[in-house]
Amino acid sequence: MKIHCKCGHIIIDSTDDLPFKGHVIADQNLHSIFEMIDDSIEMSSDTLKERQARCMHVRSNFPRRFIWQCNGCDRLYLDNADNELVSFTPEEGKSSNILKA
Repeated sequence: MKIHCKCGHIIIDSTDDLPFKGHVIADQNLHSIFEMIDDSIEMSSDTLKERQARCMHVRSNFPRRFIWQCNGCDRLYLDNADNELVSFTPEEGKSSNILKA
C-alpha cells in the first residue's frame, strides 16, 4: 500500500514491524478483545490444531483500525469504517513520532 501524503512524501506499507504504522483499538472493543484472548488461554487442554484455530480467530477478528504517520510532516492517516483514509495534522511545533515505542 502506498499513501501519498499531502506534503509530497510517500508512505509505503509493504511489510511488518514498521515504525510509522500502528493499530488503533476503540475503547468499546477492548473488553471483547480481552475475552477472546482469555478464551484462547483457558481452553489450553484442546489439541494443538484447535489452539491454532482459536489463535487465528483472534487475529482475524481483532477489532482495530490502522494508523500511519508521515515521516515528512508528521501528519496522521487513519482508515475509517468505510476503509477511507482520514488525515490529521499536528499543531504547529507539536509534532513528534507518536508511534515510537
